[in-house]
Amino acid sequence: MTIEPLNYITPCLGRAFYERDTNEVARSLLGKIFIRRLAINGRIMRLAGYIIETEAYGYLDDPASHAFKGLRTRNSIMFGEVGHLYVYFVYGKHFCANVAARKYDTDAGAVLIRSILPLAGQDIMSKMRRYSKNLTIGPGRVTEAMSITQAHNGLDVTQETSGISIHRGLDIDDVITSTRIGISRATDKPWRYAAARFATIFKIGALPE
Repeated sequence: MTIEPLNYITPCLGRAFYERDTNEVARSLLGKIFIRRLAINGRIMRLAGYIIETEAYGYLDDPASHAFKGLRTRNSIMFGEVGHLYVYFVYGKHFCANVAARKYDTDAGAVLIRSILPLAGQDIMSKMRRYSKNLTIGPGRVTEAMSITQAHNGLDVTQETSGISIHRGLDIDDVITSTRIGISRATDKPWRYAAARFATIFKIGALPE
């Protein structure tokens, strides 16, 4: 099995990055580097990829958000300190990874990591999924490829020593937006974001202006 080394790790995004409007964070996360550290055969391996698709989820202004009906045990990360991973199980088979993000005068919010472009560890990701097509296009595929489960709920992604962290990467200015998918409420909100250069390569689908 070939492991692609990451010879240089950019600085981790700090807490202040996530202390902004949730939609602003969702846009700004495009091009940033998502890193998962795994212990394999006694070594720490890094799986990494550019974040290329996100969705924002709000609070009282967003009926599709888990936070909409108030604080619960399940959604408590959305109400807590920003920069922590919010992982939940959906459709009885997939985990979804989000990062708590909101400005200071908002009680809850999070950004869903929908897709990444692999940079390192593709062979490991393929083994985790046992399937290489559309390897990390879609939130369930991201978590499966990177072995992210409920056990990672609450991880602080602003710490470089964390099992999951997010780092500086590309500054994306070719952002395209569309309405979110896989939801039944607040379907009119244009809170889905993708980097146009990658959307074309990976056929993320029609993302109208």
